[in-house]
Amino acid sequence: MYRSRRALMSGISQSPALIPRDVLFSDPERSSVSLNPEGTHLAWLTPGETGMALWTAPVWDTLRAVPVSDVTGNIRSCLWTFLPGLMVCMIDDTGDENYVLYLVDTRNGSMTALTPLHHVRAQLLRQSRTQPDEILVLMNQRTPYCFDLYRINLVSGEAVMIEENQSGAIGYVTDEDFNVRYALRYEVDAALTLLQKDSHGHWKIFDSISALDASWFYLVGIVPESQKLIALDSRTRDTTALVLIDPTNAQREVIATAETDITGVLTDVSGSEIVAWVTEKNHRTYHTHSLAWAEDIGALNDRFAGNWSLVSRTEKDDLWLIAHDSDTSAGQFFLWDRIKQQACKLFDMLPRLADYTLASMEAITVISRDGFPLTSYLTRTYADCAPLVLLVHGGPWARDSFGFRPLHQWLSNRGYHCLSVNFRGSTGFGKAFINAADGEWGGRMDDDLSDAVRWAISAGITSPDKIAIMGASYGGFAVLSGMTRFPQQYACGIDICGPSSLLTLMNALPAWWSTVRAKFIRAIGDPDTEQGLALLKARSPLYRAESLVNPLMIVQGATDPRVSQSESEQIFNALQQAGKQVSYLLFPDEGHEIYQQSNRLVLFAQAEQFLAGVLKGRYQPLEADERDASLMRFYGETQQHDA
Repeated sequence: MYRSRRALMSGISQSPALIPRDVLFSDPERSSVSLNPEGTHLAWLTPGETGMALWTAPVWDTLRAVPVSDVTGNIRSCLWTFLPGLMVCMIDDTGDENYVLYLVDTRNGSMTALTPLHHVRAQLLRQSRTQPDEILVLMNQRTPYCFDLYRINLVSGEAVMIEENQSGAIGYVTDEDFNVRYALRYEVDAALTLLQKDSHGHWKIFDSISALDASWFYLVGIVPESQKLIALDSRTRDTTALVLIDPTNAQREVIATAETDITGVLTDVSGSEIVAWVTEKNHRTYHTHSLAWAEDIGALNDRFAGNWSLVSRTEKDDLWLIAHDSDTSAGQFFLWDRIKQQACKLFDMLPRLADYTLASMEAITVISRDGFPLTSYLTRTYADCAPLVLLVHGGPWARDSFGFRPLHQWLSNRGYHCLSVNFRGSTGFGKAFINAADGEWGGRMDDDLSDAVRWAISAGITSPDKIAIMGASYGGFAVLSGMTRFPQQYACGIDICGPSSLLTLMNALPAWWSTVRAKFIRAIGDPDTEQGLALLKARSPLYRAESLVNPLMIVQGATDPRVSQSESEQIFNALQQAGKQVSYLLFPDEGHEIYQQSNRLVLFAQAEQFLAGVLKGRYQPLEADERDASLMRFYGETQQHDA
């Protein structure tokens, strides 16, 4: 399938072996690993003939693993229920994000749909040890614009609506017995209202969170004994604190604070006791809250340097399934025996990577022109002053983090430095940092990226004429915006599912985002006002298509419900009419992410050849069988490659 390594490496000195694309970008050998509540079996997803397949094995004898019948397809996740042998799997075979929940019996391979197969988006809200026969599911079956809450019986399959969403709630909080207790709702000014259901079943306003604090207000759950709400809350401070909210008067008790946002909470298996809380500035850090758990948290921190997460646990809380990665090690899974205080390694997600040299990642801080510290991550290539690819995360309400990143390793291996920047609007750095992005799509958010580029040039890492920009979703928008606002700053760009017009984006948000529309209006602009309309148009790359100077690659999934195919096609057509260097990759069977392995491999084959044609890095030629395995359609210019 591939040329020999010697042929690929000819003419390249002091460089590591080329890592084949299928080593980095094939489906992991094992993913979505989970431990059943009884502590007897593991389950995981592994590549099958028609997508990912579900396998199970005894916990202490994984060599006896067996496939679960013909359960394959675009399985996004599988979770054990509290009924022996039964799992709930979430599947999206079309890429339109209308997820279907299936009940899978791992003992006989039977598979039963629990939610409608078409035009309904289902989300598992919770399971409960006190209600093992049932699950709570959010569905927009009644109307596509909001989600009602259903109770689904796992034995009979019967689904009963227990809460009709008349208030425009974005979510619900229930207790262990599935009693609906709280709801959250966005107001027209993007403030959050916390609603509480009284003893008569009526909703009342319980608390209010201003728009300035709403971006990172998160309800964790209810403490069973006291019925207090566990929440992450930034009111009265810049960063989120861990708080308990009294159910009788909404008074808040601050449990923990930090210099950066608290981004996660770990409780015991019952949810009664807070075990630890998590912060992440440059690296993830677990902070012990309960002395009774200090030995576990301390030992895991020592073993895994903080880059671990608790994936699942037994009902007795004696065994934990731990996922771990590092910058130079792809995901690994371990069993943590809390009694013996020992970790037993189970699997590597990408074991073939062990044969190749990987590049280390370093955390750096770039200061924006208006004084914000931008936590960023740099993975260097094998040469000193080399081309650089600025990799922009999506969201934008997300963040880049330290750890194993396949795109960083791929770009470094091909001869490029890779830089990821947590620009304003990224989460985890305080509310002032998030709110500074409001109204700044295509404005100061771009400027943060430009400031990082200037830092890389001044540090001698790269040259002004050797910088590319690449990103997906919001990151794709940043590509289009950056290349049309600053035509000479980027030598080329790769936009994956990025909106080209903020106006058409706002007018075509998915129906199931209607309850959070106020958040998007505050962040991007209001198409229903003259001022907002002007802002949306001024910040849209589509209206600056004539400004593009350097080559651009556009990638789109045809069934994308978030950024429609028309977003990519309207700017592709505008650029072609203007005589610009543009190519367009359309995947008919993908949505907002290029999910299927065959498509993923073709995408990165085209991307690395595109980069090589401009920046002269290394690339692995696209083979005929790779191309034939994908339904991808290619339009526009084909780059010349002389790398």
